[in-house]
Amino acid sequence: MNNLMKAIASGVMFALPVSAFAIQESEVNQPISSAQTLNVPQQGIVVNGFVGAQQTTQTSSETMTRDRYSQPVVDIDYFRFYANARDVYTIDIDQGTGGAQSVDTIIAVFDENGVMLRTNDNTDSLDEGSINTLDARIDEFVVPNTGYYTVGVAAYPQYFVEGGNVSINSTWQSGDYELHISYEKPSVKKQVSVMVKPGESGFTRINPKSRGRIPVAILGSSELNVAMIDESTLRFGASGTEASLAKCHYVARDVNGDGHLDKTCLFDMRSAGFTSESVEGKLSGMTTDGMSFEGAGALKVVPAH
Repeated sequence: MNNLMKAIASGVMFALPVSAFAIQESEVNQPISSAQTLNVPQQGIVVNGFVGAQQTTQTSSETMTRDRYSQPVVDIDYFRFYANARDVYTIDIDQGTGGAQSVDTIIAVFDENGVMLRTNDNTDSLDEGSINTLDARIDEFVVPNTGYYTVGVAAYPQYFVEGGNVSINSTWQSGDYELHISYEKPSVKKQVSVMVKPGESGFTRINPKSRGRIPVAILGSSELNVAMIDESTLRFGASGTEASLAKCHYVARDVNGDGHLDKTCLFDMRSAGFTSESVEGKLSGMTTDGMSFEGAGALKVVPAH
């Protein structure tokens, strides 16, 4: 075994020619409270991991014999890293499809309270390290507040939900992948948390052809008083520039139970410009004292695959 392979097997971090760092996934890194802690330098980091259904051998507790049996164990991976407010990251799966054993990946980012900030199943474009859009990717994740954030990696059809869990506890897929976390640049805009169709768990399904309105909750925080939002500046849709606002609810309420009031607004579905390739609803706006903000919420256009 050469030195490079020994470093991977032992989990030792080593420099790559592309100036990123690589490290091996360290089990057990589930549930979310047992996430593997990463030190993400500005050069970025690559984690070599495996996710999905694994066969393990366990001793039966129901018998006094030494008979052993095989039992499938569902493996979900969680990685925790520290980031500063307004830092920007790309969180990208490579070699999920096309690696030693192909797997359709799902990823999500959670804050310290388990609130799901971003999630992705399939991408709408390929990047250099992927041969299929089944490799999940989150572009331009802008850190809302300084602190720890957790990235979850699962195998389809396990969709992440609030709290860091997945929608089902089984999967028929398994395979290896590379998780790339790349530092980009500080953002000049305040990042806010957004919930598309609050109250739904997992992927929010929408129909772009609907003549209805889509509710979006703008989550308040210690840094955002939703009473200060200038509603006339709100834009929401596929790019975050669509003038689709119908109205906002007059009374603010705490949608996510964090003690801060949130503002829920209704946006015209057809004006939002979503297509079959859309994976997020993007929002932008300003406060009455001139602070620009933006945010994004996960969604899945129907029909789902």
